[in-house]
Amino acid sequence: GPMLVNGISTALINLLKQFDYEKYDVTVCVSSPRTAEQRKQICILNEIENVRILVRPGKLSATITENIKSNFYTKCNPVKVLSKIMYSEKIYSREFRRLFGDTEFDYVIDYEGFNIFFGTVCLTHKNAKKFVWFHADMVSEYKARFHWLKRLFSLYPRFDYTVSCGKQIMETNKKNMSHILPDEKFRYAKNCVDFDKVKNG
Repeated sequence: GPMLVNGISTALINLLKQFDYEKYDVTVCVSSPRTAEQRKQICILNEIENVRILVRPGKLSATITENIKSNFYTKCNPVKVLSKIMYSEKIYSREFRRLFGDTEFDYVIDYEGFNIFFGTVCLTHKNAKKFVWFHADMVSEYKARFHWLKRLFSLYPRFDYTVSCGKQIMETNKKNMSHILPDEKFRYAKNCVDFDKVKNG
């Protein structure tokens, strides 16, 4: 995602500091930065040894018609028939290949969890286990602030698992999304804490 200065970016940075890099080979894909703050966040990521950073270059490789379809799909609230007409998997699988070539991943994670474009790109990788992170009570976020989240709800059933940032949040999401996801799709992983940063502060 965009590596904004927020809790999600902090949680990602803290998580990446905990990996066993003798066991895992990690690639993080981020949007091209638009602000100095975003560039700083990406530089912090880049300081974590063994994490491969890929800044998404350029734009979606698509025809005029495909661009219209993609804009409709990512920016309009879902209408069942129109969404099926406007969604084109080949646009997003082509974007995945543009970014990663023929790389095979074991796991693909939409860590930000608030971006329909990146979420859809993640879902096009055929052989990987796919996860989407929930950093909050997503239904409450939708009702209170982010009405466009409804577009993302239609993607959740296509992920292998959803991962909430704590057990209580998981239980809340499980209750609120019982109409779209079975219980076995819910997991949780507590946010990591950067103890050195806390002590130094």
